[in-house]
Amino acid sequence: MSAGVLGKKRRRGEQDFYLQVTSLIDTLVIILVFMLMTIGTGSVNLEMASNIKLPWSTQGAELQTGVKIVAKLDGIYLDQEKIVPLNNALTVPGTTAEDGKKIVVLFQKLAAMAAASKSATDKSSVAKFEGKILFQADKAVPLKTIKQVMYTAARAGYNDFKFAVIKQ
Repeated sequence: MSAGVLGKKRRRGEQDFYLQVTSLIDTLVIILVFMLMTIGTGSVNLEMASNIKLPWSTQGAELQTGVKIVAKLDGIYLDQEKIVPLNNALTVPGTTAEDGKKIVVLFQKLAAMAAASKSATDKSSVAKFEGKILFQADKAVPLKTIKQVMYTAARAGYNDFKFAVIKQ
């Protein structure tokens, strides 16, 4: 019989225990990669425009990157620049086309941005033009004005709208 450690006899069939760390590390790496891919996908922090009251909602979704349009009582803003003045939250006569559906200045700016974005994606082929709009509208702005902005953006190639709301 062979003697064990400190003079104790080893039992028959007893072996040393070795912890298999390799498979544990592989599993943890897979879980970590999955969490990073899930958590880090496209959420965006959107700064609320000043002097605006957003509507309330019980539902909400993560916002993604896109062109920011803000409709306030005094005007329509594109990336924090006032481009269309409004009178009592309605478009001023002479600033629209197509029977009052399309806002001309907004269309020109959005069409130029879409063309620049499309040409940049053609050259790099990394990301494609997605036509996303992040839309903040004061709840006092009438539906007519919101429809005009949406129609104009859609005509310029921006068909994916995300509305900013305050979640209850």
